[in-house]
This record gives sequence, C-alpha cells and structure tokens, in this order.
Amino acid sequence: MAQAPGLAFEVVWRPFQLDPTLPAEGTDKIAMYERKFGPGAVQRFEGMKKRFDEYGVDIRLIPGSKVANTITAHRLLHHTLEKHGAAKQNELHEVLFRKYFHEGRNVGDMEELTGAAAEVGVLDDHLRAYLASDEDAELIRQQDRAAKASGISGVPHFAIEG
Repeated sequence: MAQAPGLAFEVVWRPFQLDPTLPAEGTDKIAMYERKFGPGAVQRFEGMKKRFDEYGVDIRLIPGSKVANTITAHRLLHHTLEKHGAAKQNELHEVLFRKYFHEGRNVGDMEELTGAAAEVGVLDDHLRAYLASDEDAELIRQQDRAAKASGISGVPHFAIEG
C-alpha cells in the first residue's frame, strides 16, 4: 500500500481462527508448534523470522509465551470496527500483533485485550461489559466458518474489494 501513494486503501480485519479448540488461557506456544508442525518447528520459525526481518517485521518466539483461543480478540476487533471504524480497528490490530508476535503476550487474556483497547483509546465501561459477555461470539464463529468454507485456509488472506 505504501508503494501506491495515489490509491486509497481501507483495511478491514475479519475473523479467522487458526485453532478454535485452544483454551482462552492458552497453551505453551513452542510445545504447540512442535506438536502441530513436528520436530524442528523452532528452527523453521527462526528461518521465517529472518525473512520477516528483511521487511522490518520483528517477530519473536519467546519461551513461556502462549498461543490461545482468539474469539474474544476477534470480538474486540469486530466491536471496534462497528463503533470506531476501520482505521481504529487497524490501529488495535497492530497493537495486538505487537503484543503477540513481539512481546509474547497472550491475546486470549482479558487483561491483555483491555490493555490493548485502552492503548488505542476505545476502552470504556460498555466495551468491558461487551467483552465480559458472549455478545457477537456466534457471529464471529459464523464468519470464521464462512471464511473456511470459501477456501481460506490460513492468514493473512487479502480480499480486494471484498
């Protein structure tokens, strides 16, 4: 997008859960990667990290970090889009990416999510109540299933004008 200064883009993040069976409290990221991708997953991650570094994207595999169910994070992103627009949702997504990929934080954890919301200026009592409820959880699950049914099998996935 930065390479096309004359074009206007609006980035909207849609839900996609890589593993909706994970618990919100999370499980050890390195152990899960080894189970899912087999022996040598950490070494393959280091190769991927080098490629990301070439583009100025800092990702880290921090021992003790967690991979968790992200439905509440997706609900937070959905709520932010609906109440504050795509630009604010994108800002929030960047914070969540930083927390997860750079800091090794659990983005299934309510404190991490409310901290991210506060950081971008969208945290209020209404949002706290929303996150404490199951509101829109089924909508997020439906959107996740629809994405998978349409053939999307991983993220990121980009749909132009879609």
